[in-house]
Amino acid sequence: MLRRWSNDPKSKEDPNYASMQVFNILGYALTMDSPDKAKEYKFLGKDDFMVMSRDRLIAEADKKIALVKESYTAPKKTIFNLPGSSVMPAMIEILETLFNSNKIKDHGLIVGKKLAFMLSGGNTDIRNNLSEQNMLDLEREVFLELIQMPLTQNRIKYTLDTGKPLFN
Repeated sequence: MLRRWSNDPKSKEDPNYASMQVFNILGYALTMDSPDKAKEYKFLGKDDFMVMSRDRLIAEADKKIALVKESYTAPKKTIFNLPGSSVMPAMIEILETLFNSNKIKDHGLIVGKKLAFMLSGGNTDIRNNLSEQNMLDLEREVFLELIQMPLTQNRIKYTLDTGKPLFN
């Protein structure tokens, strides 16, 4: 999703644009109720196709594979130029507003700050090139920090047991 938002023309004008868009989508836990909306919010790419019937998924996937099999080329490696700490104050302000209005609780604030750190590119600035592997490493680092926290473990267990999020 960050790659798709980084390729948006508005991202060329505003170095914070991609990080802020993805931060807001994930932070507000937006869900999509249609494929068109999923494309608008860049959960799906412009060339992704939709199959409305579960019974047709495998057959349609087989057709798509046969279509692109001979001409497929891997996508270009993505280079991210993310704002790092310069976008963090805006993200923290959003989190504090949510916290002060009781939309998130203490642990939600911690998770939100970790998400902000990761989506901003971590300890970087707009001049640095970050590879997709750099971003995956940063995501893993943040995940490993969060998963060690009992409150994160409680969230995961609760969601697995009930199918609903735990706000702690």
